[in-house]
Parts: sequence; C-alpha cells; structure tokens
Amino acid sequence: MEFPNLTTQTPAKKKEPEQLPSNPLADELKDITRNLRILEERHTNLRRKSQVIEQNMIANSKKHSQKLKDLEKNSTELKKSITKIEELLTMINSNLENCAKQQDVQVIEKYIKLWNPSIYVQRSEIPKLVNEVLKNK
Repeated sequence: MEFPNLTTQTPAKKKEPEQLPSNPLADELKDITRNLRILEERHTNLRRKSQVIEQNMIANSKKHSQKLKDLEKNSTELKKSITKIEELLTMINSNLENCAKQQDVQVIEKYIKLWNPSIYVQRSEIPKLVNEVLKNK
C-alpha cells in the first residue's frame, strides 16, 4: 500500500480575474486612459529633452561669452602693440632723417681723397720733426 506524498504540494492556481461582460463604454474608457498615460509620458520626455537643450544652450552661451571677452582682450592688446610699433617707427624715421644721406657721404669721401690726410703731420709731431732736422744739419 502506498502512502500519498504529503511533502509535495501541488501549485496553487492563480485565480484569473473574472471577466465582466464587455461594456463598450468601459473599453473606451480604458483606451482613453491608456492613451492619456502615453501622452503624459511623451510630455514628460519632451520636458526632459527641453530642459537638457536649455542647459546646453546656457552652457554654450557662457562659453561663447567667455571666448568673446578673450577676443576683445586680445584685440585691445594688439591695438596697444600696434601703437607701440608705430611710435617706434616714427622715432626710427626721425633718427634716419638726422643721419647723413648716401650722397652726402660720397661727397665727404671725395674731399677726403682729394686732401689725402695721410701726408699731413699732426701738431704733436712737429717739434719732433724740427728737432730731427736740426740734429741732422
């Protein structure tokens, strides 16, 4: 004689909800509710995307604003540098105007060649030369 196994139990069956008779108004209400939930979820997703886009726009605006400030600063520095360079060029130009021109240097060179200063005696050498000539006589 066999004894039934008391330790194993048969799984309990889920009770399925009793289906009510189909009511068109209830079905339509379920459809509307489901569509409303879908629309609310889409609205929430769009709001999140909108917030992300807005935050990105603010961040980009800050970056561009900073870059613009840097460009303005660089522009100001460049203007100052250009002004300094212009002042230096003006000073160099005025100094060059005070210098002798090539034509003037050529005229002086001709006079030097004409006079031939290498044959002239310096004043400090004259007494020595006179003494030498007197000694030789």
